[in-house]
Amino acid sequence: MQITKEQVKAWRACTDGFRWFLDKFPQGGAYSDVHGALIADKRFDDARWLVSRMYETHLENPAFIQAETATTDKMVGELTSMEHPSDQVAEGENSSGNDAQIGSSGNYARIGNYARIGNYGNYAQIG
Repeated sequence: MQITKEQVKAWRACTDGFRWFLDKFPQGGAYSDVHGALIADKRFDDARWLVSRMYETHLENPAFIQAETATTDKMVGELTSMEHPSDQVAEGENSSGNDAQIGSSGNYARIGNYARIGNYGNYAQIG
């Protein structure tokens, strides 16, 4: 999904965020590229803002949902395939099954039967 300066302006981005976008993506850019650049530049609030605007605008768009699902599947695959040395795993921590948790963000981030990836808000869920 492409993001244009017109779209960012219509979403009423803050002045600093709009200037950042124009500086980094003067011709616009793919959502994943813009989001990645925000994270790389440690603009985490702006990254969350972008995700919110994209979901508000494109939640009914099957192409957007497919792209988000593919991204999430890739991230979950990368996280679950990571090696964890035994000295770095807390006692009682499960890596699979009903109680598996990877608490990388969000208040209740987890991967398991009740999958949650809480990257925005207290109870944000994907799964």
